[in-house]
Amino acid sequence: MRHIRVLDGLLLAVAFCPNPAKADGAVAVGLPANVAKEGVSIGVAINFDTADAASADALKRCRNPGPTTVSGTPTTTKTGRLCKVYSSFHDQCYAYAFDPQDGTPGFGWAVADTTHDAEKEALGNCENTAGPGRRAACKVVKSGCDGTAK
Repeated sequence: MRHIRVLDGLLLAVAFCPNPAKADGAVAVGLPANVAKEGVSIGVAINFDTADAASADALKRCRNPGPTTVSGTPTTTKTGRLCKVYSSFHDQCYAYAFDPQDGTPGFGWAVADTTHDAEKEALGNCENTAGPGRRAACKVVKSGCDGTAK
């Protein structure tokens, strides 16, 4: 009976923990020359079996982000066509940030070893592109980790 309980506990642990074997991720971005006018698209994929599979999924998500881009500007064909994989990663975290006001250029993303570091770097990248009057408006929109990273 004791062996069954130990086995049940191990099965639960495996079911609810990230699979370290699936620890490849990628970030794809569609970045036009004028983010304030055209917006930006981003696609992130985590916990894939291979870097190629993660890259393909990130590109698909970037090219088909839904009805609006990250900055709230309607998705354009141009932002989707501009999507390319900027980063592949393994057991790391990602974050992206933007200025939520329509028609502003603030946008940044990052990949780092921890969520905290990725968020801090993404926020800094957003502040650098937002301009002096909008730096404080930048907000981290999404972050996550791949594999065993936290």
